[in-house]
Amino acid sequence: MYYLNPNKSRAQLAILLIILVSIIELISLYSGFLQKNLLTDLNNGLNVTDEMLLKNDKREQMISYFFIAVYLISAITFIMWFRRAYNNLLQTNVSLKYSEGYAAGGWFIPIGNLYIPFEIMSELYQKTTKYLKNYNVKANLPYSIIVIWWTLMVLNFILN
Repeated sequence: MYYLNPNKSRAQLAILLIILVSIIELISLYSGFLQKNLLTDLNNGLNVTDEMLLKNDKREQMISYFFIAVYLISAITFIMWFRRAYNNLLQTNVSLKYSEGYAAGGWFIPIGNLYIPFEIMSELYQKTTKYLKNYNVKANLPYSIIVIWWTLMVLNFILN
């Protein structure tokens, strides 16, 4: 029998925080639109007061600080879930490419962070799906969702 650490609460928290990060990004996008309009008005010689500029700067700064805080908490929570999920898979005695430490550390290895987390997530998906078939449980998500997730991660990294 395998000893698997519970991971459901970490997964739920990670999902909630990812949703929160996405909402803050949308708010930031809207705020950037407002800032662009304000600067366009200023450039066109329209009446833009110092108070309006100061309020804009404070809003942008507040959103940025909040985003950074929530993003970091979200990243830490996700990596904690990711490491535990990989460790649980290791407990089932399946052969894996990486050690448990890479599930957390792979995100911080220069160049390796462009492919190690993807390879680990792929292993998690494929081997967990195979493991669950033994218990007549089917995966709810197609593998393509992992490819889309990683493509968006890499694009976000490059664009930032």
